Amino acid sequence: MTLTEEQLGKLQTILTDFEQHQLPRLLDLEEHVNDGGTLNEFDITFMEQIADLAKRANRYAESHPDYQEFVAKMVHLYEQITEKALENEKSAR
Repeated sequence: MTLTEEQLGKLQTILTDFEQHQLPRLLDLEEHVNDGGTLNEFDITFMEQIADLAKRANRYAESHPDYQEFVAKMVHLYEQITEKALENEKSAR
């Protein structure tokens, strides 16, 4: 399946927005959990938004290999943060 111009535009918008706005916060959260921190309610809501964003981006990226790697990296970062945060939460109990 080839992306239409509209679909490609939506994908580019999603990824540009992610790179400029969500990625810096994700990297901050990654550092926070790697330092032993946990996620608060605000962080969890943000992470849920990232999961939704990844799903939307993946829908378009499925047929566009150039974007598949980027979406996979986004999902991997999400997974690393959530796994480490859960580990930290269990350790804190």
